[in-house]
Amino acid sequence: MTPPESAHQPAEYKVLHDEPQIVDWQDVYFTSQDGLRLYARDYSKSGNAKTTPVVCLAGLTRNSRDFHELASRMAPMRRVVAMDYRGRGRSDYADDWETYTPLQEMQDTFDMMAALGVNDAIIAGTSRGGLIAMMMAAARPTCVHGAILNDIGPEVNPQGLLRIHGYLGVTPKATDWNDAVYLMKSINRGFDTLSEEEWMAWAKRT
Repeated sequence: MTPPESAHQPAEYKVLHDEPQIVDWQDVYFTSQDGLRLYARDYSKSGNAKTTPVVCLAGLTRNSRDFHELASRMAPMRRVVAMDYRGRGRSDYADDWETYTPLQEMQDTFDMMAALGVNDAIIAGTSRGGLIAMMMAAARPTCVHGAILNDIGPEVNPQGLLRIHGYLGVTPKATDWNDAVYLMKSINRGFDTLSEEEWMAWAKRT
């Protein structure tokens, strides 16, 4: 495992993705046990309080940017780290497709925590990230101080899996940002309370 590489997020990346900069973060790269260069965002806390860090794990097709607003609100009180799974966001793709499993992603998360010196953390997991959080608690309970489960539980609804299979890998490429919003709405029904601005922000985090 190689030491993490850190650098402040390039300004052009921030502007390109139109993301509100409530607090800053560092880009961190670490090496997985099978040699992939994986990415995480590291939001360092600004206060002196001794608080447990939070590790954020995204859904199946999502990335670390989903947690920016949450991290921005928590960073003054505690350190927040959000990672991109292998093959997502700014992390390397794996040659072996059979490594795209929650078990391997759990190991990648432990590798990230070791590289960043995070001995134990509260794991905030959305959907697939919640499954990984539960696996982490079972595999290494001393590393998991607590868990926040979002859009997931101990049982997975088969209808939810069918919905994911219905769009995964077959959604057409958006032609522009408005088309991206249309596609996001078509595959994420039930979020009727979101404003057009919130849909656009969601699309730009994808």
